[in-house]
Amino acid sequence: MSQDYIMIRREFQHLVLEGSSYEVGWQQGEVLKRRSPEAAKWFSSAEVNASKLGFSSFEELQSFYEENCPGITDEIQGLADSLGVGPEKLQIYNPPIYQPGNCSQIAVLSSSTRDKHVYVGRSYEYHHEMNDFRLCTVRIKGKVKHTGFTEYLLGRDDGMNSHGLCVTFAGCGILKREPTRRGFNFFLVVRTL
Repeated sequence: MSQDYIMIRREFQHLVLEGSSYEVGWQQGEVLKRRSPEAAKWFSSAEVNASKLGFSSFEELQSFYEENCPGITDEIQGLADSLGVGPEKLQIYNPPIYQPGNCSQIAVLSSSTRDKHVYVGRSYEYHHEMNDFRLCTVRIKGKVKHTGFTEYLLGRDDGMNSHGLCVTFAGCGILKREPTRRGFNFFLVVRTL
């Protein structure tokens, strides 16, 4: 019995982003414009409806983000300024409505490895055609440093911070539906951790 497999090859990028939250957002916008002008155009073309997300105004939505992920609104503003739009035009505020997908992850504890290191891995067949494929090392002044794969530019699918906390996410098929209450998508929760 033969199995047919499709090998998907994608180029990924490793970025090192340093500075204030605003500067890191600006840097992300500049990279996006150079790497994919059409993605930059799409990412800056949202029509955010704060009430649809459970907020009375866009300012309340921004305050909620800032309260739960300090510095994120400055980073978003840097990205918006780089792309030449107001922050309310960025897709980061519009929760993605995903189709079902697949991904796998694995963690091997130090007690099981010869070199006594922990190993973490994740496959990327989950929306591989939409994935950023960007590994970012982020060093924002006054914040915990982290390295992780991005989702929606500023969010993270997975990563590790400078204290050794590692977080990964496996969606394995998120239902395609509108949000029913206010909160964050997984990519901002992982980023916040």
